[in-house]
Amino acid sequence: MAVKHNGNHSATEFHPPETSHRWHVLGAVEIGNFLVYMDSFVVTLALPWMMREFEVPVTSVKWVVVAYLLPLTVMVLTAGRIADMVGLRRPVTLAGMILLTMGSGLCFIAPTFGALVAFRVVQGLGGALVLCTVMSSITYVFPAEQRTLAMSINASVLALGQVTGLVLGGFLIGRCGWRPVFLLIAVFSMVSTVLLFFLKSQPTHVMEKRNVSFDWAGSIFSILGIGALFMGFDRLGENLNSSLGYALIPAGLILMIVFVFIERSARTPLLDPSLFQSRVFVFGSSAAGMYFIAAVACYFMMPFYLQVAMGHSPLKAGILMVPMSLALTGSSFLTSRLARRFTPFSLSTAGMFLVFASMVCFSTLTANSNWSHVALGLVLLGAGGGLFHPSTNSSVLSSAPAGSLSTANGYLSTTRTMGQVIGAALAAQLLRGGLDQAGLLENLGGPLDPSTLAGNLSAYTHAQTGAFRVAAVVAAAGILISMLRGRGNRKPGNP
Repeated sequence: MAVKHNGNHSATEFHPPETSHRWHVLGAVEIGNFLVYMDSFVVTLALPWMMREFEVPVTSVKWVVVAYLLPLTVMVLTAGRIADMVGLRRPVTLAGMILLTMGSGLCFIAPTFGALVAFRVVQGLGGALVLCTVMSSITYVFPAEQRTLAMSINASVLALGQVTGLVLGGFLIGRCGWRPVFLLIAVFSMVSTVLLFFLKSQPTHVMEKRNVSFDWAGSIFSILGIGALFMGFDRLGENLNSSLGYALIPAGLILMIVFVFIERSARTPLLDPSLFQSRVFVFGSSAAGMYFIAAVACYFMMPFYLQVAMGHSPLKAGILMVPMSLALTGSSFLTSRLARRFTPFSLSTAGMFLVFASMVCFSTLTANSNWSHVALGLVLLGAGGGLFHPSTNSSVLSSAPAGSLSTANGYLSTTRTMGQVIGAALAAQLLRGGLDQAGLLENLGGPLDPSTLAGNLSAYTHAQTGAFRVAAVVAAAGILISMLRGRGNRKPGNP
């Protein structure tokens, strides 16, 4: 296994397995990837129905989302380390799919709201085991010249998960209620588990097993630190005056500082400190966090805008978001071709610039804007994501040693998920004031009646404009961070 040098950090040049296995690996891991992301989107449309069935307020029903994202965020780094330690990514992915199947089936029959929240935690744990191995498996089994293409397919699957969650979720919920959504996920997860088990899509000798101790202290402090930050931003997103939120964020930062000191002295650290000697790894993963902070502003606010300001049903609002996913898919495959001529630095930075342009476009929406205005912003955002994701993911993970691939994957996934949490909290807080002022806040807990909103939309769109302007500033910061990673070289597939 040869070693290549990337800045100050040594990264491993992989010797992938036989070609016959590569596309089986990709197909198998992407099924799980699709389900994890579809689950994130489909449930948000069902929240009003859950509120009515269980008779809980909007402040409580959000735990259906939080209970899934919290374990997904805090456990993916630890799960990645476990996958690297045992050297067998396929069994880890299988365990995740089994948990997803069990959790989804239990959510389908959940008798109480508390039980539903608990079963969503099971789903989140399964999602963490799946996500920690997706991009690391792709990075290991594909040679450098094919890695960007595989990452482009990965980005397309994410787009497919989004659009499926929005459209299929809106269709099922409108006709059958929210429970069939979880039944559908359970069935898909069961099929995926069977395929993973019988196809033997990934050789069991992918990585040499290593008899090393597990970094329990690092794992505990990372879970507590990331969890405190997650909940702190979540609380501030709900209430900017939350004393608990202001307490949790510094507590989380202190815990993460302790985590860093533990890792520097640990014999077998949870997160290899040498990863942070690579500019590509540090600034690439940071740029990914900036991308999701900005992009989630659209994911969070646009369904509300389409329903509140334009008066569309949840199903139609989901369908009208499709251009974003189509643009992401198209530009992802274009990126695999552009990677032969341009460096990941150029593609990632161009992608962030398109995200910035989309936020500027969205910030000019008014109560009287037409759908073509919305579609332009969605296409810009999708095209930017298609350029950014494959090039960034490929180069960031290619800068990591083979023995830390799943851990690096876990760190990258953590920054992305934390970006989503911060982005949603930021957008929610900026939008909340305008909704409250316009008297629309209570309307978000149930079916929206556009006829009752006449005369109030200007206040709503004014608040939305402010939120998108802040997202544009975050995207501009993402452009700068992406540029700081360095230009790299022009050899295809290399960072």
